[in-house]
Amino acid sequence: SFTQRTRLAASVANALGVDIDKTNINRTSAWELSQKKRVTMVESIKEKFQCPELAVLHWDGKILAVKRNLESNRVAVYISGVDSVRYKKLLGAPETKDGTGLAEAEVVQKVM
Repeated sequence: SFTQRTRLAASVANALGVDIDKTNINRTSAWELSQKKRVTMVESIKEKFQCPELAVLHWDGKILAVKRNLESNRVAVYISGVDSVRYKKLLGAPETKDGTGLAEAEVVQKVM
């Protein structure tokens, strides 16, 4: 969790002799740093991605609980290699406007 990361960062800084009162260690900073790292990691994965010659596209829609009374329609879209049983790659899990087949088809086309 972000709170645990913040506490760990503060402990490490304190152990290194850094004055914690004069540094900016908080949950927001930990969240922003993890967001930047995720974006960098996603870009790297997309650049290195090579689609196999024989592949199958899969998708499946699910309704997920987001908050107490809110739900989100999501479609998991992934590709698997026919020649390699172990090859599976998640292409995305975007939100749809509703759970209809037409909405799912539109989202799958955008992901591709």
